[in-house]
Formats: sequence, C-alpha cells, structure tokens
Amino acid sequence: MGFLSGRDYERALAALKPDLNDSATADVLFLNGATLVNMQQPEEAIRFLRAALQKLPEMAEAHAALGQALLLTGKPVEAITHLLAGRSVDNDGSTHYQLFRAYQVTGKGQEAAQALKEYQRIRASAAGTTPAPTVR
Repeated sequence: MGFLSGRDYERALAALKPDLNDSATADVLFLNGATLVNMQQPEEAIRFLRAALQKLPEMAEAHAALGQALLLTGKPVEAITHLLAGRSVDNDGSTHYQLFRAYQVTGKGQEAAQALKEYQRIRASAAGTTPAPTVR
C-alpha cells in the first residue's frame, strides 16, 4: 500500500475501511493500527494492533507499533514487552529508540543505554557510517 510510504494516512485509512470487519486479516488490522499511530492517535490504534496480534501473535511489526502506541499513552512497562518482540523488524532504529525511551522512563538505566547503543548502531549502518564511540 503506497499510501503509507507517501504518508497519505487519510487515504490509507479510507482504503482499509472496507476490509475492517469481523473477518479482517491481521495485516489489515496492523496497517490500520500503524496508520493511526502515525496520525498521532495511539489510543485508537491500540485496539487494532491488539486484534492483529490475537490473529497473528508472532507479527513483529504489530508488536513494534503496539509498543510505540503504549509508550505514547503512558504505559512504558507494557510497551517494553512489545518493543522487545518487535526488534527483529527494526530497519531504521525507531523501535530501539522507543525501547530506549521506555527503559529510561521506567528507571532502567543500563537497559536504556544498551537500547540507545543499538539504535545508534542501526542508524549508522543505515547511513553507511560507523557510530561514534561511547564516552564514559
């Protein structure tokens, strides 16, 4: 669905709407939920992302999006579980950055530092550079 890559979220939601019924696939539910997260509507997104995971519990993309939505709604402890489950599809570092934030607000400094380090590694790799050394 090219609407998402073009950030035309309203069009994406309109295209998904006919398929949002009792027999909606995990993919449709995930795409709807992820679109709502991108539109800064995390509360609404959560129900679609949870429904996607009920149908396909191993869907890493849905875990990552649900973790982000939960973090945005002030539930960092619950977010951590889903962000961890979504790390395998983190191509741009965003899931690791969200994980860093969740660990940070829950007072888990060591875990936060590791997530930040991984975020920086992924970002540097995507940019074709090497990460700066960590200052201690």
